[in-house]
Amino acid sequence: MKKSNPIRGLALLLVLALAVYLAAMTWQWLGRSGWKVTLQDVNGDAGALRGFVVSGRVDNAYTAVDFVLRDGYLETHARPDGATPPENPAWYSSFVEVPAPEDRATLEAAASVQETTWGTDYESQAEHFWQMQELRLADGTAVRVKTGEYTRPDSLVTARKNPDGTTYDWSRNYREGEMSEMPVRFGGVLENAGSQCLVIADGNELWPAGVYKATDGLTQEEVDAFPANGTLMGDPVVLSTTQFGTLEPLYCPPDGVQCYQCLPMTGQTMLLLYRNTQNQLLAVLLDQTGKQLDQRLLMQCEDGGEEAPVYVYFLGRETQSEAAFFYQAGQQADGSVSGVTVAALRTDGVSFTAFQQVEGVRSDPRLDNCFYAALNRAGDGMILFSNRVESLTSTAQGFSSEERYTDGAWVAVYDQGNPDPVYLGWLDSGEGRTVGGQLLSGGFSVLGLGPYNDWYIDIDFPTLDCDKGVL
Repeated sequence: MKKSNPIRGLALLLVLALAVYLAAMTWQWLGRSGWKVTLQDVNGDAGALRGFVVSGRVDNAYTAVDFVLRDGYLETHARPDGATPPENPAWYSSFVEVPAPEDRATLEAAASVQETTWGTDYESQAEHFWQMQELRLADGTAVRVKTGEYTRPDSLVTARKNPDGTTYDWSRNYREGEMSEMPVRFGGVLENAGSQCLVIADGNELWPAGVYKATDGLTQEEVDAFPANGTLMGDPVVLSTTQFGTLEPLYCPPDGVQCYQCLPMTGQTMLLLYRNTQNQLLAVLLDQTGKQLDQRLLMQCEDGGEEAPVYVYFLGRETQSEAAFFYQAGQQADGSVSGVTVAALRTDGVSFTAFQQVEGVRSDPRLDNCFYAALNRAGDGMILFSNRVESLTSTAQGFSSEERYTDGAWVAVYDQGNPDPVYLGWLDSGEGRTVGGQLLSGGFSVLGLGPYNDWYIDIDFPTLDCDKGVL
């Protein structure tokens, strides 16, 4: 009787498994390389696309498709290996409320001491506070400044000395129900003429709203190595009131109530949007020193007072000679809410040379998720891209759920003075043809554009790496 050979059988199984794997990879690669992006006319005159040039790409977990929409013609090129778009500059701000220097001797004299396994904890009370804010900038450096003072009697403050001898200086510790004072609110950062600039969106008496230049910042290594400049209950400590780096005001509008993001523009200029005491939304063009070059009124809000909110969202743009955004006034005193307006500005580095806006865009639900806008060459027309949101109902183990995804984008063209689009098309990213399998495998890359962060393909405009965000 012939004996079986288990090793030979195992080898055959391995060869079969490898063949199946290679076949699956080949099929998958062919599918990825065949990923198509197309433009389908929905209604209107496709001739309205003449004069527009829009470049970008569609990214998913498997492939990246570069495209250029030029005068109505769509050119595409697939890259099966995919691609990673440039990241937005990383920055953040944090704040802490610390006892003012004049309270230090008194609170330490009255401090209680508790020894724990985590070190030595100190508790006391103070009434005069400084608000310290640290801003980590896009170049990796940080500045730390005092942004406010206030008085709150009998507030709890704590400090600690760790077993290794490191110390954490006094800071306010909120009791149940207590709230912090509102910090100065910073907008985004930008690099202009080699300098790190930032926006104070909501200012105060110490720091009015406006554009500031940050200098002499410290790296994290320099912050960690900062020498002790005071004592905590007799031990050396870096005082919590320590400031480093400087913020130099470049432009603070004298009638400013709130400032929004400041964008770098062509010719080392900057575009600032702000709201004034007359509840007007204005666009100001500044040079690198903060000198005002040009100004344009964008919107006169209804009389809701200085506290009536205005929401501004900056959109993607094609070049630094243009900026695009949408804005909307919040609820007014009479309870009414205005529509959304999308606008685009063009500059030559000296003044504004073209401006277009479309009011009531969100009255058309297809344009409810607008993320990109651009002017045509003549400056008398505007093109909008809005996420085309679809949904898919899936059922598993008796439970149904609805998954939303973005299947390309609506493309709308407006000409000067016309409130309705003269052309509407669909930039088909191809996701709808494979979305079922993608949802099952979790194969989408989420790159941050659009209102839905679960399942969608991102349409990205690679020149727009620092101009998008909610302010």
